[in-house]
Amino acid sequence: MKQNFFFILIISFLGNPIWAQINEGGQTISSLYGLSQRDVVTETLPAIDWQRFMEEADAKEAEGGLRYYAKIVKTDFNLNNAGTWEILPNGDRIWRLEIYSQDALSLTLYYENFFLPKHSKLFIYNPEKTEQYGAFTQKNNHSSGIFATQMILGERTIIEYYEPKSVRNEGHFTISGVGHAFRDIYDYSSTDYRGFGDADQCHVNANCPEGDNWTAQSKSVARISIVSNGGAGWCSGGVLNNTDFNCIPYFLTAYHCGQGTTDNNRLQWIFYFDYEAPTCVNPATEDAISPLTMVGCELRFSSQDPMLNTNDLKTDGMLVEFVNEIPASYNMFYAGWDANDSPSAQGVSIHHPKGDIKKINTFNSTLGQTSWQGNSTND
Repeated sequence: MKQNFFFILIISFLGNPIWAQINEGGQTISSLYGLSQRDVVTETLPAIDWQRFMEEADAKEAEGGLRYYAKIVKTDFNLNNAGTWEILPNGDRIWRLEIYSQDALSLTLYYENFFLPKHSKLFIYNPEKTEQYGAFTQKNNHSSGIFATQMILGERTIIEYYEPKSVRNEGHFTISGVGHAFRDIYDYSSTDYRGFGDADQCHVNANCPEGDNWTAQSKSVARISIVSNGGAGWCSGGVLNNTDFNCIPYFLTAYHCGQGTTDNNRLQWIFYFDYEAPTCVNPATEDAISPLTMVGCELRFSSQDPMLNTNDLKTDGMLVEFVNEIPASYNMFYAGWDANDSPSAQGVSIHHPKGDIKKINTFNSTLGQTSWQGNSTND
C-alpha cells in the first residue's frame, strides 16, 4: 500500500518465528544432503564482565543515550581460519561454523568483506534448526562489504555457506563481530528478560481498539537494532514519504538513537517491521509474531551533524535511507508529514517502548514542549 497520510509519529526511546530478512528462503544444503552437525567446529567467545557492561550501558541510558541490549564481541572468523569445509558428491562444497557465547539470550552476526557469488547461499540457524534464516545470496551484497544477519535466540548459532564448484573461492566474508544479548530479548527460558507486556500500562498493543483507525499507518513503524559504540540497542521510527510520492525508502528516527554512529554502523542496523501482537491480547508464545526485516541504511539528514552543517540543539531527528528497496510483499505504508509548526490537538504515537512489541498511545490535548539535553524542543 503506497499512500500518504498526515499523522504525528512520536519517536520513542526503546529502551520462534521465521523472520523474513530479505532472502530467498529454502532448505539448507546440509539438510538436503543429510550432513551431520557432529563434525562442525565450534568457536567459543571469551568471557566478558557482563555486569560491568550493563552498568556502563545503564549509565549511558540515564544520560539520554541509547538503551543497549547487546555487547558486540569482536571476532575474526572467515572461510580460511575457522569452520569446516565439506565436499559434496558433485564437487560443490559447504562451509559451516558454530559460534557459542555462554549465557547469551541471543546472538547476532556482523560481517565485513562480505561477498556472495552467483548461485551461492548462506544460512544461519540454531543447532535444533527451529530457527533458520536464509538463503542469503548475491542480492545481499553491498559495495561496502558490510552486512548483518538477524538474531538467533540462545547461546549458539550456526552459519552455513554453500559454494558451487563453478564459483569456487570467489565468495568471502569475515564475521567481525558477534552481538551477545544480555537483556531485552523475549526468552521464556530466562528469568531476566523484557518483551511482551514490559511497556508501561499507558502503552497498549497496536492491534487493540485504540489502533483500529491507524492500522495502515502502523505498517510504517519498526523497531531498530542500532549498532553503536561496540553494542546494539533498541529504538523506533517509521518509513516516511516525500513530496514526489515516489516511495524512496526513507526512515525517520531520533537523533539520540543514532548519536555517535558511523557510516559502517548504520549499514548494520536491523529494522523489524510487524513486530506486534496479532490481536489486543499478548500472545502466549512468540510464534504468533512474524516480523519482516530490512538491514542497512545510509544517513540523509541529522539535526546535529558537522558534516551536514547542522547543529539544531532543539531538534532530535535523524533521516536515513535503506540500502535496499522495500519489497512489495511487505505491503509498506509510507507515512506523511506536515511542515506546519502549529501543535497538534490530538493524535497517536505508535512505537516500540523499551524493545516491546508495537504499542499505541493516544492524546487528546494540544502538544506542548519538553527538553532534550537541556534544550527546549517540540515534542
